[in-house]
Amino acid sequence: MKVLSVGFSLSAFGRNELAFLRRIKTANPLHPGYGHVITLLSHFSMRTIFGRHTCFVMPLLAQPLNKGMAHSLPLSWKKRVIREIALGLTYLHDECGIIHADITNISGIALAKEAWIDFAVAEDPTKLSLVEQVTVHGQNMNVPVLANQPLSVPNPGYGGVCIVDFSSGSWKEGRHTGLIQNDATRAPEVILDGSWDTPADIWSFGHIVYELVTGMDLIPFPPLNTANFDDKYMIASIHALLGEYPQEFLGHCTRVAEFFDEQGMLLHTPMVITDTLAERLGPFFPGLAIEESLCLAFLSQLLQIDPSRRAQACDVLGHAWLAGAQGPHETLKYPV
Repeated sequence: MKVLSVGFSLSAFGRNELAFLRRIKTANPLHPGYGHVITLLSHFSMRTIFGRHTCFVMPLLAQPLNKGMAHSLPLSWKKRVIREIALGLTYLHDECGIIHADITNISGIALAKEAWIDFAVAEDPTKLSLVEQVTVHGQNMNVPVLANQPLSVPNPGYGGVCIVDFSSGSWKEGRHTGLIQNDATRAPEVILDGSWDTPADIWSFGHIVYELVTGMDLIPFPPLNTANFDDKYMIASIHALLGEYPQEFLGHCTRVAEFFDEQGMLLHTPMVITDTLAERLGPFFPGLAIEESLCLAFLSQLLQIDPSRRAQACDVLGHAWLAGAQGPHETLKYPV
């Protein structure tokens, strides 16, 4: 259950979140991405000494997705997660008309309870103490029980990962400006005060993919006393990672003069990691040239500086990288 603060309950943000959850529940339950977005079961208000709180009742979830899983999960599992996020975003953008606006591995994506069981066992098979066979609603099911963690009977419909928390969301209609997303995953068009839309979610999705594959931040915090983690650092880091900012894109942003000269060159050059996206991926795919190439191609569709050049969520579902160039038990090697 999610309990909103009194102030948020009374705000437009609180009312919008309820409207988003209602749209998500009813837009198209038959869509393949429906099960990868949180569903509202019911809602009510509760009065306390502080005032009236809006409360949302939603399915039980487990832990948030986190980049620490990158070091223990097989690559095939990561691709499964990535594809499910893409399905959820496709449902949100195309069927519901909603921009999440703050998808991160902490606040935007959670594992369904059943997926948590699967992932826990994949990380450490010894956690699986026993399997009980039971019959639920006429269906025979194997119920896994983890060591020191008895779990209830899973839902027959596997939920996988789930996009959650729409407190910062927006409807697709209209032109959007202003600050969204967190500092570390903020899209270039948001930093430069241009208009933003669903491609901002795709940029955040690119961060999640990179973190899940490598276990590292796409734009890491600078070493102590070397630079401030501010917009200048972000703009320079994106430049090093992806190359020049397209002039046509800069022409649609209002903060350009703070960061670029008239020729489009950076005005500020803080100390940042200078490796390109391709150079950063290389060490994680030793001897896996095809896998590395496909992963780079996939990420490059998501991490385009110009939002008009980014892929839509539905575009990447059939990408060759998600089909898996290696066997189901292939894992990545992590540089020391």
